Amino acid sequence: MLNTINPGNIKKRFYLLTSMLMMLGGISSSYASPLQLSAADYSYTILENTNLILDAANGLLVNSVNTSGSPITNVSILSSSNPGLVSASLTDPSSGAVEFFTTFGELGTDVVTYDFTLASGGASNIGTVDIAVTTTPLPAALPLFAGGLGALGLFGWRRKRKAAAIAA
Repeated sequence: MLNTINPGNIKKRFYLLTSMLMMLGGISSSYASPLQLSAADYSYTILENTNLILDAANGLLVNSVNTSGSPITNVSILSSSNPGLVSASLTDPSSGAVEFFTTFGELGTDVVTYDFTLASGGASNIGTVDIAVTTTPLPAALPLFAGGLGALGLFGWRRKRKAAAIAA
């Protein structure tokens, strides 16, 4: 099995490493200060006409990096690349809990951007949430069921026609 390198994980590990070195006194704080905040990128696939609910335990801040020691005060939804497809609503701006609503009958992809701010005034980079809205799959048994009903109807029609021909 090949190991793939995810640039987001490398950034996070670098941020954590620099913050640990800063705590140990190995590097100056001026070097590590731009690397203290990082909004994570997410990707989801959901079915049409459904909602995606991310609570505080699974919200936008779960994989984001904040090594500054200052609490996060606000998560902001910045933009949507396809506003007619998905709308986002923050249910708790301090924890990153968000709900995404899909539009009835619309399919496609949307990229929602967000960031977060700290009590000390710092802001993170822009994170993205890629949402692909797909069609509801047709159950495999449905065409077989419809074919069976059609065959029963055909046999009943033939039997009725045959009985009418014998009676005449």
